[in-house]
Amino acid sequence: MEMLGKAEIDVPRALEALQTQLRVLETKLEALDRQINGDPETKEFRGIRFQNDGAWAIHYSTVRLTIATFVITTCITIAGFKWEHLSLSLVFGVLVIDLLGLFAFYWFTHETLKVMVSQRARIGVAWKMADLWKKDAPSYLVGVFGVLYALVVTAKWILSLCKVP
Repeated sequence: MEMLGKAEIDVPRALEALQTQLRVLETKLEALDRQINGDPETKEFRGIRFQNDGAWAIHYSTVRLTIATFVITTCITIAGFKWEHLSLSLVFGVLVIDLLGLFAFYWFTHETLKVMVSQRARIGVAWKMADLWKKDAPSYLVGVFGVLYALVVTAKWILSLCKVP
């Protein structure tokens, strides 16, 4: 044992205490790293999940645009085929197709935005669903067009019942 002034230091015990403190510090740093970056196994698959979310967003977006295109052209074609002599069953059919198409369009829009929020969260960017809906003007235009079309077809049918040209 060495004497430094009046204090006596037990070197082996001091080294052991330092090693214990270093192990505790290392454990805390690993826990902090997991908290910040995620589990190393999770970290490995983060890119794959990001790509998967992107593929689903593309899929949902493609489906919603296909539905919108199909519904709009189908409703216009059906109503245009018998525009001069609209019957209740024809108007009802057009309205059902129109409203089901709008529902499906907005459901797939919601799914697209939900996957986009999830994808951005994986890279640490916080997006809120409400903010995305505010920015999605084309979806609003499809909705406005669908509702206006339903109103025009219904109004034309009501006017045809009243014998108004």
